[in-house]
Amino acid sequence: MANSKRFRKIFRTNMFYISVFVLIFCFVAASLFIVFSNSVQKERINMFEMDESGKTESSLMRVLTHISSSCVFFSTQNLSIDAENPENDYLQIYALQKQMQTLCATFSAVESIRIVDRITGFTISYGANFSVEQGRLYSTIGNVGIYENLNGTNPNIYMYTLAEEGQYAGNTVYIGINAEYLAENILFNKGEEREEYITDKNGNIIVSSNVLQINKNLADIYGENIELKDGESYVKKIGGSKKILTSKKVENFDFYIFSVTENSIYRSLEKESVFTILIIIGMLAAASIFIVFMILKITYRPVEEILSQVGDMAHLDKNSMSEVQFINQNFKKLKSSNSELSDIIDEKVEELTNQHIAALQAQICPHFTYNTLDAINWIAYRTLKDRNNDISKVIRNMSVLYKSTLNINEIFRTIREEIEFTKCYIEILLIRRPNTFFIEWDVDDNLNDYKILKLSIQPLIENISNHAVGEGHEKIHIKISIKNFGELIKVTVSDDGVGIPPEKLKQIRRRISDFATDGKNLGIRNVNERLQLLYGEEYGIYISSTVDKGTTCTFIFPKVLKPEQP
Repeated sequence: MANSKRFRKIFRTNMFYISVFVLIFCFVAASLFIVFSNSVQKERINMFEMDESGKTESSLMRVLTHISSSCVFFSTQNLSIDAENPENDYLQIYALQKQMQTLCATFSAVESIRIVDRITGFTISYGANFSVEQGRLYSTIGNVGIYENLNGTNPNIYMYTLAEEGQYAGNTVYIGINAEYLAENILFNKGEEREEYITDKNGNIIVSSNVLQINKNLADIYGENIELKDGESYVKKIGGSKKILTSKKVENFDFYIFSVTENSIYRSLEKESVFTILIIIGMLAAASIFIVFMILKITYRPVEEILSQVGDMAHLDKNSMSEVQFINQNFKKLKSSNSELSDIIDEKVEELTNQHIAALQAQICPHFTYNTLDAINWIAYRTLKDRNNDISKVIRNMSVLYKSTLNINEIFRTIREEIEFTKCYIEILLIRRPNTFFIEWDVDDNLNDYKILKLSIQPLIENISNHAVGEGHEKIHIKISIKNFGELIKVTVSDDGVGIPPEKLKQIRRRISDFATDGKNLGIRNVNERLQLLYGEEYGIYISSTVDKGTTCTFIFPKVLKPEQP
């Protein structure tokens, strides 16, 4: 009875500490997911805003390109008209006016056209007469310039053919552009939710739905300097509320499509992100705590049965002796005093050792996160719309790793399976740290079906990735060798990295051999301990290293073929 109460207390204590760890892990995972979600939300808003600006850009380019082409066309027409007696060339004048009329009818943005023969000064006009007082040159396309008109009347902007000094370059052509028409038919506006402008590179407004804003600067409208960033959206507080500022340069022109959007338009995206995060946190916490409880229950039940047969747990000093050490000590006493129980004791020791090894493996591969990887992968697919993105690659490999390690009672696997498992980890490593490592495999194919301790190669590679890179070692060469060694199999993992100083190497060798040491070099110590538990103290990991030349980790184990599955 005392044993049972003592054991249940240990069980509850371990359950409490692990549950706290699980909740902390869930919190960290949720925090990382929030950062990722915010980044994705920003990209989605940028995509939506760029799409709206792209529609305006397409319409504006179509209009301006056609008008500039028409400007060039009229500048190349040979008037050859008698300026003193134009009635003699009535048919030619009539034909040009019909072409001008067609342009104005096709593009309502064209307000008027004037053609001036550069030799005779003869002028042909269509539409309302307008005077030109040349202001800023907004942009050029070919030999056509787009100017601000400073005369205070329509049109606000006009196109004008350019020519080099002293050269005849055809007729002088003026095409007046109706900015109000452009504002009504090209700009995308949703009342107070979204305002859009066409500006020059300095933020001077060329086209706006509000005529009074034309020729003003964006800084005059919003009371502060506005930075035009090509193809980018960013959030800024203006007038006491958050607004999304988007600017996009118009291709082939020195114009920008600039928009100001209320952040509240995208409130639904924020709610969707919060809802998703809450679901992920709930799934992580519930699944993790349940799985931890089942693992502990499965692991501790056989231990409780053994303890009930060993003796009074009151002799167990929990500060200096673990349950496993306590049981092993008592089994040795029982074996020496009663030969009839030796077979039973060996069976129980083997069973408990397997449970201990499984618990050590769980330190390296906590499998409770496997259930959430599919959900995160689905979110990456839906958000990035690319099934071959780096996030999905890492998650797919992580799924393989966790699926491979879910069975905590599995101690061995074939060398072929261990190699495939390790390659999945290496692919994640190369995505996380590209151009840092070069991996070389040297494996005897005749050994593929032999058994190897599960999770024995990956911790060695992980240790190299954390410690082998240093100044002057831009790319580390990692070689993994699996070879015959008589009746044994020899595994070697080596690198040409920074190496380990002699004193530090002694500390590492001592640390991995001490089962009760701190949490440093956990992966290598874990593998070393499992090898010695399975095969004896003469087995384990041997580490050799030379400063600036690299490090080599080696272990051997007996040849045992894994039986074929029925």
